[in-house]
Amino acid sequence: ISHFVTAFRDKGIHRLHIILSRLIDLQNHIARRKDLPPGFNDKWKIIEKQSDELRYQGEEILKDFDFVLGRFLESQYGAVVPKQILPTNVLIENKILAERRQKWDGPLAIILLDGMRYDLWAEIIRPHLERRYSVQEELAMALLPSETRISRFGFFSGQKPSAFFQKPLEGGEVRACQNLLKRLIPSHKDLIDWPVDSKQAPFSFKTADGKFYGIVLDFADALGHANAWEIDLLADMVQVWLKRFDQVLSQLPSQCEIWITSDHGQVISGTSPIDIPSELLQGNSNGYRSALIKDRLSGSHASHAFYLSARTLGYDVDGFWAFPKPGFSFRLQDKQTGERTRFKPTANLRHSGLSAFEVFIPLARLTTRDQEISVSMNVKPLASYRVGVQSSILIELNANATIQGQVEITGDADGIQPVIVQNVGTASQAVNIPFTPVKSGTVLVTFEARWGFKTLPSPAKVTLIIEEGERKHVTDVLDEKLKKLFG
Repeated sequence: ISHFVTAFRDKGIHRLHIILSRLIDLQNHIARRKDLPPGFNDKWKIIEKQSDELRYQGEEILKDFDFVLGRFLESQYGAVVPKQILPTNVLIENKILAERRQKWDGPLAIILLDGMRYDLWAEIIRPHLERRYSVQEELAMALLPSETRISRFGFFSGQKPSAFFQKPLEGGEVRACQNLLKRLIPSHKDLIDWPVDSKQAPFSFKTADGKFYGIVLDFADALGHANAWEIDLLADMVQVWLKRFDQVLSQLPSQCEIWITSDHGQVISGTSPIDIPSELLQGNSNGYRSALIKDRLSGSHASHAFYLSARTLGYDVDGFWAFPKPGFSFRLQDKQTGERTRFKPTANLRHSGLSAFEVFIPLARLTTRDQEISVSMNVKPLASYRVGVQSSILIELNANATIQGQVEITGDADGIQPVIVQNVGTASQAVNIPFTPVKSGTVLVTFEARWGFKTLPSPAKVTLIIEEGERKHVTDVLDEKLKKLFG
C-alpha cells in the first residue's frame, strides 16, 4: 500500500483534480474574452487542443489509479489493513492516545472533518493551519464502505463494523467514544457537552476538567450532498469556511494539541449503470457506490465491480461488499418494493466507494508554533534585460520553518513565469525564475510566495531595467521568410 500512498500524496496525484479544474476554468475564461489581439484565435486553437489532450490524460491517470488501487484492495485488503495503513476504527487507540501517552500531558482535541477530501485538506486547510501550527501528517484509510455510518461510527467507537452495522449505537457516537476512552484509560473523565459556537457541528464534547475535547464539523459533507460541485468551486467555498474553522480553534485552550482527520472523501460517481438482482441484496437497498450482496454479480456486469469479503472488512455476515469500478455506478433499488429509482449518479457528490479520494484520509497532529511561518526572498536580477530575449531572475529563498508541500513563486510583470519549489526550509536555496521581457523601460516587480491557495507574508520588490530588443533590417526579415519558403 505504501506505493499507492507515495503516488497519491507525495508524487502529486491528489493535486490532479484541482489542476484539471483550473485548466477548464482558464479555457472557459479565454473563450469568453472579446478583446483578444489579432491572430490570437489561430494560436488559441492549437493551445486549446493541447489543453484538451492534457485534460484527457489527467482524467485517465485518475481512473487508472483508482482501478489499480481497487484491484489491489480487492486481493490484499486483509494483508495490508491495519498492518500497513490504519483504518479509522483504530486511530484513537493506536495513534492519538498512543502518542499522548508518550509525548503530551496537556489539553488534547480531536476534530473530525466529515467528508473532507484529501486534496482540499492538503491544498487549502493544511497550509492555512501550518502557518500557526507545526503539522505531522500521515495517510489513514476510511473504514469500508467509506461512509459516515461506518467509518465515522468506527472512529468514535473503536469497534469493527460488526458491532454497530444495522444496529443502534447505544448513546450515540459521544457515548461510544466515552466507552472507548474508559476502556483504554480507566481513569478517563466522563464526556459532557461542549457548547461550540458553530452551525456546522453535529455534536461536540469535552471533559469537565478541560483536558479532552472532540468535535465533528460536517461542512464538506453537507456541501457534497447538496450538489455536484466542480472541485475548484468547492475549494473556494472551503476557503471561505476557514474563518468559521478558526473560530472553533479559538475556543480551544492555548497550547492545546490538536488531532485532525476525516472519515471519508467524495467523488462524482460514474455514469454507466450496474443493475444488481434484488435476490442478491443483503438488506433492503443499495447505494450508488457500494452494495452488500450475497454473491458476486454474474453476466455482463460481473466485471464492472470490485468484490471484498464482508468478513474481511469486519462484518459478521457472509457475502461481499461490492464497489463499482471507475466510470460505473450501481442503480438504486428497493428490495421490498422492487422499484428502481431514477438513475442520477452525477446529481451530487457521493461516497462509500473504493476510489482514492473516498478512502484515503489525513491524520494530522498539530502543535502550536512559537511564530507564524514566513518566507524571505532575496532577489538578484541581472544588470539589465532585453525585450524578447529569454533570461532569468535569481531568487534566494528560505523560510523560518520547514514548509510541507509546494510553494509557488510568482511575479507581477509580463513575461515572468511562475516556478514551483519543493522543500522550502531554513536553508537558503537558489531559484531561477524564467523571464522573457515584452516591453522596454524600468519595471517595478513584486514577487510573492503562494502556499496552497494563500500568499505567504514577506513579498519582495525589485526594479528591473529592460532595454529594447535588437532591431532587424528589412532585408534580414525578407531573407528569413525566403528561407522558410525555400529552405
